[in-house]
Amino acid sequence: MQSASKNMFTYVDLESLRIVASYVAIAVTNILRAHELIVANEKLREMSLRDSLTDVYNRRALERYMQNEFASRAERNLPACAMMLDVDFFKQFNDNYGHVQGDICLQEITKHYIKSCGVIDIMCFDTGRRVFILVERCNKEQAMDVLKALNQRIKLLDIIHEHSEISSRVTVSIGAVIIDAMGEDYAKVFNKADQALYKVKENGRNSYHLI
Repeated sequence: MQSASKNMFTYVDLESLRIVASYVAIAVTNILRAHELIVANEKLREMSLRDSLTDVYNRRALERYMQNEFASRAERNLPACAMMLDVDFFKQFNDNYGHVQGDICLQEITKHYIKSCGVIDIMCFDTGRRVFILVERCNKEQAMDVLKALNQRIKLLDIIHEHSEISSRVTVSIGAVIIDAMGEDYAKVFNKADQALYKVKENGRNSYHLI
């Protein structure tokens, strides 16, 4: 906008500029607020998919992953391994050392023990504080290597558990299943890993079993 005389604006000119500027300011503010709302909603969505104690994914996240991203890879027909890990005699640990120490134990296991293997594609907590682990592009031989590493590395944490019936330190039991068809129903995969875990418990715990 330009005035008829140099460096001079009429009242109408200035009022028009003020109105335009106010509309621009409102538009920019609305855009910023919309962006902030999107970011906040995304954070809430991510929080709803994670365990508040350990920050690993929860059962809801697992189901979403298995239904969508995991199932969509069926056409690639790559093997994978699903594992279910349980801390041996964890109830006794909680009952005798307290829930605070139990929480610390779970944090150590998820943050420093399982993640140290470096091959985990997704890890989440199931009900009962069991840990579900998925390793994609993993055949039977590779799965046995991962299971062996997980079984051995728990010893490095050296967490005292004098109330365990099998050891003076925290141990874990792991059930695993090879998934040949990537499109296999996630519920069946979950149940098979769970069955393998109970097989380990029947045989004395502190070990792993692959089916």
